[in-house]
Amino acid sequence: MQDNQTSFTEPWTLLNGIVSNRGNTNVLTEINPIDLANAITVLQNQLQTVNGRNEELIKINTDLLRKSQKPILKINPPDKFEGKRNGKISINDWLFQVDQYFLATELTDEDYQVRLAASLLRDNALMWWKTVNERNINSSQISWNYLKELLIKRFQDPNRESKARDRIADLKQQGSVALFEIEYVNISGMSDHEALKGD
Repeated sequence: MQDNQTSFTEPWTLLNGIVSNRGNTNVLTEINPIDLANAITVLQNQLQTVNGRNEELIKINTDLLRKSQKPILKINPPDKFEGKRNGKISINDWLFQVDQYFLATELTDEDYQVRLAASLLRDNALMWWKTVNERNINSSQISWNYLKELLIKRFQDPNRESKARDRIADLKQQGSVALFEIEYVNISGMSDHEALKGD
């Protein structure tokens, strides 16, 4: 007989010779055991297929329900980045904002991440991005991590580490240790290891 891909009308075709219609009553005419067994097998296979599909739909609906029960948050987009070393936001802080936005919105598609980040560039940063595109670098092949490396290389203050070390050297505790630690982290803008390493 045929496999599980049999159409849903085939069992009735197989039973066609078994049952005939006489007036308003169905009368059993002749029973061919092979045809009856084949029809039963096809119906059992189709029932298994339907049950499998139902289980898949239940799982999909459960996943959708679980996702829809997440609290709806209004997530502010990241700031625009102008590419000015003394601008209102450093490249590291801006990249952190963008990464947090991607996490909060569950945006994982790298191509879309790059396009969204590029849409937030202004002034010097936008001019730089235009240059990157004009140099025939295929921007659709740039990953988000690679774009972050390029942005840091281009817009991070080259004296950032030495400035942070100088400010940390001048830092004096004027309150609790916790406040001192917060000030230290704010000044450094980098990990403890980076801030404390020598030239």
